[in-house]
Amino acid sequence: MAMGMRQAWRTLREVDLGAIKAEAEQRFGLVLIGEPRSTAHLAETLSARPGQRGAHPWIVQLPAGDASGLQAALARHEGQPRLALLVTRSVEPGAEAQADLSRLRAAGVPALTVLLVDGAAEILGAALPRSGETGRALLPAEPDAEALRDLAPALLAATENARGLRLALARQLPALRGPIVEDLVEEVARTNAGYAFSTGLGEALPGVGLALGLADVLVLTKNQLVMAYRIALAAGREGSPRELLGEVAGVIGGGLLFRQIARELVGLLPVIGILPKVAVAYAGTRLIGRTVQLWADEGQRLELEELRGLYAEALAGGQRLARELLHRRGPSEPSAARRADGPDPAASQTP
Repeated sequence: MAMGMRQAWRTLREVDLGAIKAEAEQRFGLVLIGEPRSTAHLAETLSARPGQRGAHPWIVQLPAGDASGLQAALARHEGQPRLALLVTRSVEPGAEAQADLSRLRAAGVPALTVLLVDGAAEILGAALPRSGETGRALLPAEPDAEALRDLAPALLAATENARGLRLALARQLPALRGPIVEDLVEEVARTNAGYAFSTGLGEALPGVGLALGLADVLVLTKNQLVMAYRIALAAGREGSPRELLGEVAGVIGGGLLFRQIARELVGLLPVIGILPKVAVAYAGTRLIGRTVQLWADEGQRLELEELRGLYAEALAGGQRLARELLHRRGPSEPSAARRADGPDPAASQTP
């Protein structure tokens, strides 16, 4: 049983897919400040695409302390998401860097310091942000695309309140795509797990289990489809919202999504309990996210054995999260705790 376009569209009828697409395609300003050779190398590494070279045209490179150049660059991207990377080999910011940080702070632009010093991790406190820095990342002197993963934690923290910028960065700069998509998938998986946990507690009330179960399926499926749509946009996929959603539905249709819904339905039964339900909601979302990521970014389709391996790994993480959520809840819900344990979902449910 495969998911049809009509079913997918009906599930997302309340979601503004056009707005999400506009978010992904929006222009942004990324300013790299520092010694020209270092900023040029970082700009090209961020921009690298197969068969192409050079830096993305939305990346502005400036020497440290260029007040007029920075003012012009920020004005050029006024009204658009903006982010600055201060590229340096000095653990402590000098006078010019401090001046640049002050200008960026006054303009409301997040500023990350990228410290290009081999062995900097051995310097006590080198990774801690200094005054005016939104965050800090330690990279090799000449970082490659793989090393840029170390930039991801600071980048994600700096864009916490500008999530549209994350999607646009992933779409335009392939080197940042993997960490941004992985964070998106983890966030949605945890959201679905938390939702499944909260409604699982509600099922302790007589007569409401079935209603909550049907609502769960709709909410979890909608979150998964929106996540998959965002991943496709982050990977640079083109087309109208309806066309993209059709492609996404084709990738996760083929029985995968509906088998996941079946697992969720089983997990919603009060006799099974909360822990398996939460674990399945988390694992299924992770599996769908990874499936769409590999298709959208690499054109790769997973074989059944690969899906089973990914699902088993995600399920283990979901079980840990479920226990963590139950532990946080404490003894205030004794009836839910008594119903928490159930049969191992990995024993009878495989992709």
